[in-house]
Amino acid sequence: MALKQYVNLDPNIPDQLNGLDKLRAGRNVSFTAKLNKGIAGVPIMFEVTLGAKNISTSLEAANFTPKEMRAISQTAAGGVGLPGSLKRRILTDKKGESTIKLVLSECGGDEFTVKAYIPAKKGKGKELGSETFVVWRRLYYQISRFKSGPKGAGRTGTLPEIPKLDWGPVISEYTARDHNIELVDDSGTDLVTRRANILDAEADLKKSAREGYNAKREPVTIRAVLVNQIASPGDEELIFPAVSEDEPIEQGTSSPLWKDESMPLKKDFIIEAKWRFVGEPRSAERNIDLAFIEAKGRSTVRINFKDLPKRHFLDFWRTATVRLKVRVLTGSTNGLSWYNTVWMAHENMHRGARGAPAMQQTTIHEVGHYIGMAAASQSTHYVGHSHQGPHCATGVSVTDLTKASYSGLSGSCIMFGESSATRQAIFCPICDPFVRSRGIPAKRMPASW
Repeated sequence: MALKQYVNLDPNIPDQLNGLDKLRAGRNVSFTAKLNKGIAGVPIMFEVTLGAKNISTSLEAANFTPKEMRAISQTAAGGVGLPGSLKRRILTDKKGESTIKLVLSECGGDEFTVKAYIPAKKGKGKELGSETFVVWRRLYYQISRFKSGPKGAGRTGTLPEIPKLDWGPVISEYTARDHNIELVDDSGTDLVTRRANILDAEADLKKSAREGYNAKREPVTIRAVLVNQIASPGDEELIFPAVSEDEPIEQGTSSPLWKDESMPLKKDFIIEAKWRFVGEPRSAERNIDLAFIEAKGRSTVRINFKDLPKRHFLDFWRTATVRLKVRVLTGSTNGLSWYNTVWMAHENMHRGARGAPAMQQTTIHEVGHYIGMAAASQSTHYVGHSHQGPHCATGVSVTDLTKASYSGLSGSCIMFGESSATRQAIFCPICDPFVRSRGIPAKRMPASW
């Protein structure tokens, strides 16, 4: 049976091992062949071969001394690279044992098979044993989710706690297709403070990452926080030049209105509301009763000025100029990756709750960023085009690749920049080998968080 070798773990740090045999941690492995009798000086031949699906078909230079490297490189085809197998002759010690030491690759799914035998005049002699080492990487994930919280003044009920999320599909995808990334549940604190209904400020992101976090397994720990929404606000000014009493009037905004039930009723999208009689200077503005203002749909504000005061007894045809400063949605994301932490949003503003499959897709995507995807050297890599960070354009047509924005396009890889009906919860064939070859970078949460 093949041995799983977790090449990104440090055999000298027990917390990283979490009960794993220290021999199964790190890139350095050894295989010992033993004679039935303790006889020294007996030549043992070791043969090392690579798996057929290894990322690289050459043995790694670290497996050899400089002298051996020069000898093998000179005999390789064209003088470049190393062969897919090697033989080394090592004499037994006084215990009758002979040991070969190897340094494995960092590529998930790579296999290294070692066989030991006593050489004979013709071919192989007696086989003394064999072992296959398979490259794995292990990461511990710690999930927390936001607690319930109060709604803003004037609203009824409470904001519910964020539901739990099954990581089964996430774990399966990182294990699949020889990626060989083992995600181990290391969760501690389940519910953490709901610092904001909609995460925007860096301070809230950092505090939510730190609360309930246990750093003992760093740097092989992924921190995951399930939040309500992740979005960015902006502001916009609306001018209603002539509003008549009790005659509703509407105006659209260029971006969707900000909707946050943790804020007082209407104060989530209304920053400032002023009115003045038509013809009066702006310095004469008064506050308008917010009861006269409401949001209609995602991007429309409706005003019904019910009580426009008379200036004198015969003042029957009064009109007002109304100026509103409204808060709008300027950016929204389903997930975010920063250092060793990923945040996943349970909702989208104006669209409601996201289903578990959608959130699991986001989690696979954000963990992909954690391990360094999408690689800059792959043919489908892109940055920008209305997305932040490196992404994969598999599934985007040749024509669409020339567009400034890829929003709304039909990317099919999990590392496409946004959720879409065509995006699948798996890495595409172009991303696959890069997922396998990621060194699983050592990341720690900054102490300042």
